[in-house]
Amino acid sequence: MAETNRLHGFLTPWRIKWYSRSLLFAISIAFIIAVFGGKDASTLTGRLGGDYPAFYGAGRIIAEGDWENLYSPTRQLKIQKDLFPHEKNGFLPFSYPPFVALAYYPLSLFGYRNSYIIHSLLMVSALVLTIQLIRPFNSLIDRYKLCVLALSLSFYPLFRAIWGGQNTAVILLLIVGTWRMALAHREWLAGIILGLLLFKPQFAIPLIGLFILSGRWRVGLGSAFTAVVLYSISSWISGPLWLASWYKFTWWFSQTDAGVNSANSVSWLGFLEAIGGSKNYVALIIGWIMVLLTIIWSGLIWTVGGRRADLTAQLGITMPALVLMPPHVMYYDISLILFTYVTMVAVNPEKFSLIIGFIWLFGFSQVAGTILGFSPLFFLLPYTSILAVRYLSRLAINPDPSSSFFNLFPLKPEFKQSSWFKRL
Repeated sequence: MAETNRLHGFLTPWRIKWYSRSLLFAISIAFIIAVFGGKDASTLTGRLGGDYPAFYGAGRIIAEGDWENLYSPTRQLKIQKDLFPHEKNGFLPFSYPPFVALAYYPLSLFGYRNSYIIHSLLMVSALVLTIQLIRPFNSLIDRYKLCVLALSLSFYPLFRAIWGGQNTAVILLLIVGTWRMALAHREWLAGIILGLLLFKPQFAIPLIGLFILSGRWRVGLGSAFTAVVLYSISSWISGPLWLASWYKFTWWFSQTDAGVNSANSVSWLGFLEAIGGSKNYVALIIGWIMVLLTIIWSGLIWTVGGRRADLTAQLGITMPALVLMPPHVMYYDISLILFTYVTMVAVNPEKFSLIIGFIWLFGFSQVAGTILGFSPLFFLLPYTSILAVRYLSRLAINPDPSSSFFNLFPLKPEFKQSSWFKRL
C-alpha cells in the first residue's frame, strides 16, 4: 500500500499530462523519420510497412481488374515485386476475404509510401474513436484520455499492429462500437457493425454466437444481414464460389505461416505447437482440449447471464478467450485485452492502474520471442482471464441491474445531455 501511495504521489495529474504528450510527440517523430527516411518501400532500417504490402497488393489486383487471380500466389508475388526491393521472390500472402481487397482499392491508387501513411493515420483515428466511444462510461478514461491514447499507441502489440500495416485498431473499434449500440438497445445496428468484423471470422463468428446465446438475437440477425451483403460483394469480385478458393488459399497460408511465425502466435494451439513442435500430437490434443474448454466456459458465462446481466463484464471476460480460441492468432491481436482492463479499472481503479502499467511493460517481452521460440505474451491471456473471472464474473452472470457496471461508474451527466450521445 505504501508503494502504491508513493507511485500515485509521483504520478501527479500534471506529470501524467506532460509524460503523455512527450510520449505521443516521440512516437510522431519516430513515425516521420521512418516514413521519410527512405524511398518507395525502403527505409533507413529496412522495408517500410510490415505486413502492409499484402493489403496494398490486393488493392492493386482489384485496381488492375485481375479479380479472378486474387488468390494466386504467383499473381500476388508479381504485384508485390517492387515492394520487396532487397528480396528476389519476397511477398506477403493476402488471405482475407475478397471484400477486404476491395476496401484497400482506394488506398492502392496512391503511391506505396503515401498509401501507408494514410493507412497508419486511419488506424490511429480508429483508436482515437474507440477511446471516444468508451469515455462516457468510465470517468478515469475520460479524465486521462490523453494518457490512455499514449499508453495504447505505445503498447507494443498495438504499436506493431498500427505501424506494421495491420488492422487490430479496426477490430477494437468494431467490437467497442457493437458494445455501445447494444447498450443503447440498438441491437440491429450492433449486429450490422459486428458483421463487419467478418473480415476476421475467427473473432466475429464466436462473438455473434455468444450474443445469440445471451438472448440478444437481434444482434445475430443484424450480423446475418451484413454477412449477406459482404458475401454478395465478394461474389461480384471473385464469383459465387469464392469461398472455396479463399478457404483453400487460407488453409495453405495458415499451415505455412504457423511454422514461420510460431514464435509470434498467442492462441492455445499456436503457443503449444511452438513449445512442442507442429508434429507433436500431445501438444495438439492438449491445445484442442483447452480450446473446447474455453468455448464451453465462454458460452456458459453468456448463457447463464443472458441479456439481463452486464454486457460490459461479459465482453470483458470474453476478450482474452477470443484470442485464445482460434488455431492461429498473432501477438498484435492480444491488444483486444485492453477492453478487459478498461472494464476492470472500473471495479478497482487503484489496483488495476498499477496492473495496466505492468501489462504495458510486459508487452515489450515479445522482442525476445524469436530467441525463446515462443511468444511470452501468451501468458498475458490466461493471466487476464483469471483476473477477469475473479473481478467480473459476478457482474457477467448476475441479472440483477443493481450489480451493473454502470453503478460502479455511472454515465456522467454532461454525456447524458449531449446531442452526440443521444444520437447514439
